[in-house]
Order: sequence, then C-alpha cells, then structure tokens
Amino acid sequence: IYSGSAYPRLDIKLYEKVSDALPEVSFISFGSENRCRKVKNRHTIPWLDKRELFTLLENCDVGFMPYDVRNPHNLHCVPLKLFEYFNLGLPVVSTALLNIKEFKPHVEIAFNSTECVTAISKLLSLNQNPQAIEKRKEIAQRHSTQNMQDKLLDLLRCQDSE
Repeated sequence: IYSGSAYPRLDIKLYEKVSDALPEVSFISFGSENRCRKVKNRHTIPWLDKRELFTLLENCDVGFMPYDVRNPHNLHCVPLKLFEYFNLGLPVVSTALLNIKEFKPHVEIAFNSTECVTAISKLLSLNQNPQAIEKRKEIAQRHSTQNMQDKLLDLLRCQDSE
C-alpha cells in the first residue's frame, strides 16, 4: 500500500512497472475521486478517515513508497506515512529518499523497478520477525507527535532556565 495520493508524488512509471511485474499482488493508493477504480492490480480508493485508514493498513503486508526522487521536494522528504506503516509494524520498500537511510534495515531502499520487485517479493514471502515488528513500532513511537511535543517542551524549558 501507498497510503497517499499517487499524483504528483510518485514515480508513476516505476509504480506501474513494479505492479505489472507482480500481477498476483494488489497495490492500493488513494485518489481524489469519490469512487474506487481498478486498473490491472492497481486499486485507487477514496480518502479514509484516520480510524478507517489504520484498519486498512492493518490488513496490508508492505508499505510501498515509490517516490519520484527526481523532484527535490520528494528526494529530501521524510514521509509521515513511513511512521504510519511502522506504527503497525509493517515493513517498507521505498525509493532512495535521502532522509530515510537511517531507518535501514526496516526500510528496503530500491534504486529501480527490479530492486523494488525483488524487495516486495522477499518481504511478502517471509514470515515477519516479531523483533523487527516491535522495533518498527518503537521507531514510530519515538517519532510520534506526542513524543516530539514532549521533547520540544523540554527544550523550551531548558532555554527558559538559562
């Protein structure tokens, strides 16, 4: 699953090439239309509220982030959906975003469609390691809004006391 709108963030040619190479796998993303669409094994669904999104994500096997890294905005981002996936313990396959290297080995970084297909196939064929699932959940917790808010408040308190 890519828990966002495919346009304009994704490398659509890469997304199509990968999904075409794995016809037995369903690929899901969101669209602006108020109806579901299906092209081959690519499903585009309407936006969901947060509760519904997490229910959907709980039933997915791999987070897929095939961002178009030719766009500098994408290349330098840290997608919040990475932490949505990690919150549920999902493994992730992504194109080579600069700021997600620190999350290896919990993110499989792929540089082309062949590497994406290989990584997705590998993750789908494995029984997920319970320790890896827990580690991904810990990463999500460290990056949660609540945790970051507490860190920011601590920093502000330190500055006030100086």
